[in-house]
Amino acid sequence: MKPAFSLMDGIIAMEGPGPANGVSRHLGLLIASRDAVALDYAQAQIMGYDPLLVPIVSEGIRRGLGEKPTSYPALSAEELVQGDYVCIEIQKRTSFLHSLIVPFIFSRYIRWKVKKERKAPVFLVDPCIGCRKCIDICPAEALTMVDKRIIIDPKACIRCYCCHEVCPASAILVDEEIPS
Repeated sequence: MKPAFSLMDGIIAMEGPGPANGVSRHLGLLIASRDAVALDYAQAQIMGYDPLLVPIVSEGIRRGLGEKPTSYPALSAEELVQGDYVCIEIQKRTSFLHSLIVPFIFSRYIRWKVKKERKAPVFLVDPCIGCRKCIDICPAEALTMVDKRIIIDPKACIRCYCCHEVCPASAILVDEEIPS
């Protein structure tokens, strides 16, 4: 069933790598639409993204679940763009062959390449609260706690960054956050 009306609370928004490690930001916006895809399109524009590169927006339009807005009844999304919004990299969509078949055949090589190109997470001692959420969620079981410090086995780490997503203390740095 297609929603009749969608409302998005953007009074306090989040920017950066969420959900657990994003940064709250006051935007003071409530946006609404009869078209959920158009609402997401406008929200992506306000945040500074090209809405057609946001997978949920482009896929919604492709499937006919909504449309790109042609006009706005009150304020235009273009007028509300936050020029300094901290955006994250949008993952590119890949074909079935590249997303499933090739990784299956070349999985060892791909794991090696990902580990080579992406850095293992860095665990900060001072902000860590010792909750162990990172250890519990790690699918590779690459994390342990020794003397109230998180220890990572970089060879076992698969660079999924699940630990980063669940850390309530922002005590884990990933990729571009890690100083060179």
